[in-house]
Formats: sequence, C-alpha cells, structure tokens
Amino acid sequence: MGNKSSKKLDPKKLIASTVSAAVVVSPVSGSFVADAAENSFKDVSKDAYYFEAVQDLVKKGVVSGYPDGTFKPNGAVTRAEFSAFLVKILNLDTSSVNNPNFKDVDTNAWYYKSVAALANMGLVKGYEDGTFQPNKKITRAEIAALLTRVCNLSADPSVPLPFKDVPENAWYKEVVAALYQSKLVAGKTETTFAPNDNTTRAEAVVFLHRADSKGLLAQGETGTIEAVTNEGVTINGVTYQISDQVKGILNAANSTVLKNAFVTFSVSNQQITKILSLKITASGQAAQSGEKEFSRNIVLDGANQTIDGNLIIAGDFVTVKNVKVGGDFEITNQVQHDFYSENLTVAGKTIINGGDSNTVVLNGKFKNVEVGKPEVRVEITGNSTVEDLVVSSNATIVGDENVVLPKLTVTGDVEKLNLQVKVEHVVVDTTKEISIDGTSIGNLELVKPVKITLAPGTKIENLVIPENVDVKDIITNYDEVKNSITKINDKQNPDVPVFGGGGGGGGGGTVTPKATIAEISIGNYKINQPGNSFSVNLKDINDNKDDLFSATLNVTQASSFKINIPNLGTLGDFKLVQGTNTINLIDISKMDVDNLNFGTIKTLLENPNVSKSKVYEAIDFDKILDEIKKDQDTKDLLKGVINSHNEKDALWQAYEQGDYDVILEKFTKNDFIKVFGILAVSNVPRDQIFNAAVIDLQKIINAMGGTSGFKTNIFPILAQLDGDSDNSTLTVGAELTNSGGTTNYTIQFKIEN
Repeated sequence: MGNKSSKKLDPKKLIASTVSAAVVVSPVSGSFVADAAENSFKDVSKDAYYFEAVQDLVKKGVVSGYPDGTFKPNGAVTRAEFSAFLVKILNLDTSSVNNPNFKDVDTNAWYYKSVAALANMGLVKGYEDGTFQPNKKITRAEIAALLTRVCNLSADPSVPLPFKDVPENAWYKEVVAALYQSKLVAGKTETTFAPNDNTTRAEAVVFLHRADSKGLLAQGETGTIEAVTNEGVTINGVTYQISDQVKGILNAANSTVLKNAFVTFSVSNQQITKILSLKITASGQAAQSGEKEFSRNIVLDGANQTIDGNLIIAGDFVTVKNVKVGGDFEITNQVQHDFYSENLTVAGKTIINGGDSNTVVLNGKFKNVEVGKPEVRVEITGNSTVEDLVVSSNATIVGDENVVLPKLTVTGDVEKLNLQVKVEHVVVDTTKEISIDGTSIGNLELVKPVKITLAPGTKIENLVIPENVDVKDIITNYDEVKNSITKINDKQNPDVPVFGGGGGGGGGGTVTPKATIAEISIGNYKINQPGNSFSVNLKDINDNKDDLFSATLNVTQASSFKINIPNLGTLGDFKLVQGTNTINLIDISKMDVDNLNFGTIKTLLENPNVSKSKVYEAIDFDKILDEIKKDQDTKDLLKGVINSHNEKDALWQAYEQGDYDVILEKFTKNDFIKVFGILAVSNVPRDQIFNAAVIDLQKIINAMGGTSGFKTNIFPILAQLDGDSDNSTLTVGAELTNSGGTTNYTIQFKIEN
C-alpha cells in the first residue's frame, strides 16, 4: 500500500468541493465486454498518455466504455460518476450503507450507494444547502482535493509550485501542491494547472491509476463487530490486532456498546490502523426511579481518539465520551429516548433525527447542527460551542448559562419553538405561523412576513421584519410583548420609551439608555450611524499603521468598547467618553489569549511570507514549554518531536536546562507545528497553557513584514478560520457597554487588496 504522511489537511481549506467530490462510471457503461481491455477502444490510441491507465482500470472493473466501443476520453466527469469510480477502486462495501440524506440524491438513483458509502466514511459531505449536486461536472481542483483527502497527503510549503494560475490564497493551493509533489498530477502546461477546468474521463482515470500504482489508495474493510478484547477485535469472523491509533476506541471497556456495531476500517498486516466510520446499534436501559439520569446508558469512551469518517448512533440510551469525529455525527430515528455526550468534537454535520422530549445532551464542539426530530429536547451543556443550528421541526433547545448560540435558523414545519438558551441571531425562514418562547435573542429576523406569537418574557434586542410590513401584523400579541422588543429594523422601537416614570407620583425614576455608536472612522474610511452592523473595505484604507489600526468612535454616552477577533482573542476594554474617542489596536501591544486556535499559529508558521523567528518572539513560547513540562503525557509526546530532530542531544540538553533560546534557534517551522499539534490533543487544558502566554500584536505585525504584510496575510488567514470559504471577508464582533446594557455590533472587513 505504500507509506503515507499522517498529517491531515485543515477541512476548512477543502471547503464544499473537497467535501463532496465525484468519480467515473456511467450508468450505461455496463455493456462493455471483457476483451476490450486488450483490444482497447476506437478512440483510445496506444500512444495516448492515458492508454495504460485506461487499460489497467478497465481490467480491474473500475471503469468501462460505451456500447458503441468508445471510451469518450474527452468527456466531462460528473460528481456522481467520480464517486462510483472511487468506490470501485477502493473496493468499498455498498450493501448496507446509511442514507446521508442529500436532498438531490434519491435512494433509487444508480449512484446512491456509491455516494452514501463515501459519505459514511466522511470523504464527501455535500453543500451547505443539503445537496450533493451529483450531475455537476467535477473540476481539476476538486479532484485534487478529494484525492488528497483519500490518499492522506500533505504539501511541503517550502517547495515552490510552478503553476501561475494557483494563487497563494486559493482554497485549492495546498491540495494541488500535495498532489503535484506526490507526482499524481501534472499541469495542463509547465506553468498552468487549470484548476477550474472540468475533469475529463481520461484525466480522472490517470489520476486514479497513478494513486493506485503508488499504493496510496487505502482500501477500507467493512463488517459487523462480534467481539472486542484489549488484544483484538473480531469482525465478520476475522480477528484483527488493534493499533495504538484506535485502541482508545476498540478495547474491552467499550465491548458492550460496540457489540454488533457496523464498522468501516483500514487494515495493514492484519492490524486495524484507522476507523473510517462506525454505526452503533446496541442499546442501554432507562434509569430506574431514584437513579441518576443516563446511569444505565452504555458508554463509548474514545480516550480522545478519532473516527475519521461518520459516527452514527442507532441504539437507545447511549453515551459517547471523549471522541473526535472527522465526518458527520448522526442520532438516527432508531433512538427513541435518551442520548448523552461528553467532550464530543464533530468536524462535519451533527444530525439529530432521534431522541424524545426528555433529553439529547450535546457537550463538546460542534459546527453545523441540524435538528429534525419532532418534539425533541436538545440540551447544550458546559462550555460547549455550536457554530450554526438549524431546526426543522418543533423542538426545545436548552443551554447552560455559558452557552451562547451565534445563529439559529428555523425552517420546515416548525410551529412551536422553545429556546431556553441565549441566541445572537435567529432567522425564521418558514411560511407557517409560529410561536416562540425564548429567553434572550439578539436579532430575530423574519425572511417572510409570517405571524409570530412571542411568549411574555422573551427579550428581543432587534426585530428584523420585511419592508412595508406593520409589526402589529407580524407579532400576534404585540401589545402584550412590545416592551420586550428594543429595536425594530435597527431603530429604537417607538412603542418603548427610552426614559420611563417620573410623572404625577408614579415614581420609577430614569431608565439609562444603552450607549450606541453614532459615527465610526477607520483611517480615512468613515461610516455614519452604523447601526448594529457595518462593513469596512480594506482596499479603501491606506497601508500605514495609523490608518489600519486606528479607529475614531463617536459614542452617545460614556462606555467601554471591546472587539472580539475569531480564533485570536479579545482586544479591549477601551474606556470611552461621550463624544469623540480615538482608539489604537497597537496600544494593546500585549493581548491575553483565552481561546487561541492552533490552526492560526500553524497557518502563520506555514506561510512563506512570515518570519518564523518573529512569530516566536510574539508568542511567549518559554512559558508554553514550561506548561508542557508540568504534564507527563504531554512531555512524552514532545519527546517524539525532539527525538526526530537531527540535533536531538543538544535539544534535550537545552530543554532540561531551560535554555529555550537554543530550542528556538534549532527548531524548524515543522518542528513547532508539531508542538502545537501536541498541545491540541494534550491533557493540559488549552486555557491553562495560554493563560501563561501573551500575544504581542506589534511583533506579529513585524513578523509579517510590517503593516502591509499584516493586511495581506493575517486577515485572509482569520477569515478562512472563521468559515469564509473564499477568504474575502473577516467578520468580528464588538461590544459597547454602559449602565444601560450592552449594544452588540458586527463588523465585516472586506479583503480586496
């Protein structure tokens, strides 16, 4: 099979196109006869660059031709066709796939099982609108992205790429580089790759043939788990050894929950090296009267190890702890009662089609959560994060005090929604009348003029309704709840007085209004009465430091201002007086880091335009190394980095003596990337490490070659980490606070250099 790098690509860099690639078997290709492999096709000459690849993949049954004896090498390949190719060359079992529920993939379609098999392994995920687009033609960049994921390849950033049509900030730059360096792809010319060209059948076959010839296509095995011990696991009558990479999941302690589970896995020398997907079918029992809730659940404790593809729960009363899911996580409709999670991280979608009105508990880190089970109760606990939540059936969403949902979208047949959780932005995109019982909602936005009944006590910071629509025609009980609606379409609600009480002995006193921003200027870019959201285009701001990092705020009252940058931290608090204030981000030269995203540092270090040594100067790495030394497990992991270095003796001596200057001098970018990777999976809490460290913003700017370099490099990096697929914008949050409360702002920096 060949050796493969263990380094994985950031899924956000692969975006939707990686996320759902396709391959090559035409639904009419089954009539090809076997001896055509020797006789070839009418339109495939022996001197064609793709002749050998076609011959090989035809013999293996991966591809075939058309009834007229042609192969049509220049025909375009669809996503469905490429999916079928890939399933065949990987020899995946499609007999018992789980429906990925793509809106445009019918279960009777010829490509359904191929798409489902890849989706179950986490290799394809589809688009944000829930479609797979099977008939869409697949591009060369998308092929590169999918093959990079399947072959588990990575690029060496120090090796230059010769293709002038692959920009540094393109989402596909790293995947094209990875395949080019592995000699799996070549350009259309010596200097062009043509990333957006449709892939031809000939090109697709050549790509697959090269990967297969190099042993890079890991073939997944599938089956039902019959028994698990600490020494081995029996699947479909065959006993396999267990590698260190999966022993946290496949062990005797988890044997009950894994009984009869359906698994897809990678195997090498009769040893399981990777879990590609897992479907749990076993069930626990309901807690008895007087017992603690979930106490009779069967438990899967993954010891912080990863399931590379999908994790599917099809059994009742199941608990999942300390598991990282590289694909999607689904609670199926077979789950009729409880589900509980603790420290669960899901890179793909979280789909809730099961559970009941009692509890489905989510604890961990989740990106896109879809709630489709009617009348389910979803509880989000602890310091959990959910980036985006979509509710398509009547449901109750509960959150602990620390939980704040950035966005919740209401779709489908929802008529009743109970929100016992803080939500910054609720979007109602349905045609049915709906009742909402909530606690605290920032923006409540109605896409269509549907009628809404608000439960008394539901506080709305800003109600956004379609133009030329009367609020009383929207909110059925408006007179009863109007005092809970602060603004309507970003303007003060005229039915809610800013100042209250005071007349005729009625008492009450003065109500202090919230401070607001009347005007904001960044450099020479001025915005009047910005409301709660405004945009700043970086191309309109000069590159000198003062213009880029200074802002003038005209505020209505004395207040404090802070700005939150995703994956980096908080800048503030700036104390403001009523009227005009000037603030400078550089004034906060050292910034406490509460929530540093390791991908940010990794991306900085991998950027050839960024000075490695100056990044280390900006991060108090000495203190981070001190924290590593306090935790034996983390220290053991660090040994692997040092031991792999060609100057390991000198490094160990420096490490034990605390001579960090030597380490900083000798470590390469890749060494430090490995260290940050260790921290990401360490038992040491992230905040414990970084509470001891600070970021010096001025030094980060210097590391990037000054203000102009900072503008060119850091904003696209942060925008990418914030989920902006084309790196064109960076959305940050800001707060203005006084005794009247907090006004939240959204600032979108547009990156057009």
